[in-house]
Amino acid sequence: MIHGEGGRNFLAEHLLQAGALIEEFAVYRRQGLAIDDPAWENLKTDQASLWVFNSSQAGQALQAGLKALGIATEFLQHETAIVSHPRIAEKIQEIGFGNVLMIAPGDEELIKTLLQNCKTAL
Repeated sequence: MIHGEGGRNFLAEHLLQAGALIEEFAVYRRQGLAIDDPAWENLKTDQASLWVFNSSQAGQALQAGLKALGIATEFLQHETAIVSHPRIAEKIQEIGFGNVLMIAPGDEELIKTLLQNCKTAL
């Protein structure tokens, strides 16, 4: 089983309970954007943004980065986040996003939702 370092072992636990033999390999590590990365500067604009989160860890990294940079989270009340799981939605709402759109997992649903929201913004 190939996964990220420190990721959830939900599937592995269930397979083990069912009697499967599993060999696990952690092949990547999730980490937040470096505090000195210029991308953080884009958050300081007055333009509304559309955010896509595919993990609650991404939300945690955003929250930690905002805190480390002293950026108030009030602007998130006017932002829209797209998520594909209730646990992710919970974290994103906790951070302060005012509009959280829950979608079914998968690229097709994500693309459809992005296109709908981009048309609305134009």
